[in-house]
Amino acid sequence: MSGESLLDLLVRIHDAVSGEGVPALEMAARFGAIEAEYADAVLVRPSDPRLSDVVVSRDRETGEAANVEARLAVPGSIGLDEVRAAWGEPRVAPTTAVVLTFLAFRRPPAPGARFCAVVSVKTRGDETGPVEWIGAFRESPCEPPAGAGRRAP
Repeated sequence: MSGESLLDLLVRIHDAVSGEGVPALEMAARFGAIEAEYADAVLVRPSDPRLSDVVVSRDRETGEAANVEARLAVPGSIGLDEVRAAWGEPRVAPTTAVVLTFLAFRRPPAPGARFCAVVSVKTRGDETGPVEWIGAFRESPCEPPAGAGRRAP
């Protein structure tokens, strides 16, 4: 992770969640020391000083990392404009009380991706606030391209 930008880290998390099928414990160990392991998640004390917490959620059926969220040690150390430039405009989840705003970024899955994944960003306050959490989560299995797997009549 040394020398890797936070945007590069976010892309790497997205790619791992969408395609690699990495066991949750193995994914968690990539970020640092395991603090606690539960049936649904692994909590990590990150070795990267830019992160203060990492949570890796486990798919109950496969044991694979399904969601990864990393809290930034310094809110705002990645800009929402950087994420927008890489992923496009987000979908903003409706809220009743604005403490953290959840923004979801989608783009077409990479060739060979097993799952469609969403990049998530949580900002303090509304969507103009500093970015506090970054991550990615599996949304659904990716559909094969039209015509894939069909035999000619």
